[in-house]
Formats: sequence, structure tokens, C-alpha cells
Amino acid sequence: MVALVGMKSWSEIISTALCDLAKDNKKIVAITPAMISGSKLQNFFDLYPERSFDCGIAEEHAMTFAAGLATNQIRPFISIYSSFIQRAYDQINHDVARMKL
Repeated sequence: MVALVGMKSWSEIISTALCDLAKDNKKIVAITPAMISGSKLQNFFDLYPERSFDCGIAEEHAMTFAAGLATNQIRPFISIYSSFIQRAYDQINHDVARMKL
């Protein structure tokens, strides 16, 4: 087994990029349904608490909340584990895709 010492996870890379983008764009917010640490969003939540939302275990709500924010020119970043995204499928279809958000 090869040790991955010093390697960053995909979640860490995305989180770092999100924090960098949020420095210059005050409209970027982060949303996660009870996945702050697993999504490596703790740094974003610490840096921008007023733009950080943990919806609890409610992927459906997180997706519709993101859609609602997008209608008001807010730029939501939503992080949901792939194993739980099926819970928000209807919201992706009806609240995001059909609205072209």
C-alpha cells in the first residue's frame, strides 16, 4: 500500500479554491447538508460564517435553498456526497435545471 503523505484530497483542493474565489466575490456562499468536515468546508465556514449554511441532514432543502439564492444573483456552492444526491434529484430537476439556475 502506498502512503499518500502530503497529498491533498479532491475536497481539500475544491475547498481551497472556493475560499480563494470568495475573497473577491462576496456573492459566493457555501451550503452543505451536515457535511462540513467531510467536504472540507470548515475553513470556509470559519472565514465566512455569514455566507456559510449547514442545512442539517436535508439534501432536498439544501438544493432548493441554493436555487432560491441563485434567483437573487447569489452564487451558491453546494456540497453533497454522491451517495446522498438521489435525495435531491427532484429538486435538481425541477428547481435548478428547469429554471436554468
